Amino acid sequence: MKTRRKGLIVALVIALAVMLLAGAFALLTSTRTIHSSGRIKSVNVDVYIDPDCLITHPGITYADLDPSTSNVTTVYIKNNGNQNMKLNMTTDDWSPANSTDYLSLTWDQENYVLSAGANCTAQLTLTVTSAPQGTEFGFDINIIGTEQV
Repeated sequence: MKTRRKGLIVALVIALAVMLLAGAFALLTSTRTIHSSGRIKSVNVDVYIDPDCLITHPGITYADLDPSTSNVTTVYIKNNGNQNMKLNMTTDDWSPANSTDYLSLTWDQENYVLSAGANCTAQLTLTVTSAPQGTEFGFDINIIGTEQV
């Protein structure tokens, strides 16, 4: 009889717990959904060979260069992002490592602010000082667009 009574008490406790939980979930709830939208900021600089900015620039191959001369290459820079950006240029990975002793690259768009979706013409000028004849070289040109606030 005691075992039956314990069983009945356990059953009542479980039933009471179930009712309390069911009551907690039966509380009134209200939800209001509001729509949100936006745009992720982006800067996306690209370099092209044509003024319409349709053909991405594959790279510059210089012909034979004479010492004490400059070679000007025209490229077209486009801001394919949605924020204005400031343009900068750097170079790296010079080969041979001492190429910078007789070669330098400059351009005419340093710190230029390019509007979102706009493009501009840039002149890259490679200047050769006295270099050993027959010297082959290579380097990377980095065109950098930084968000302009």
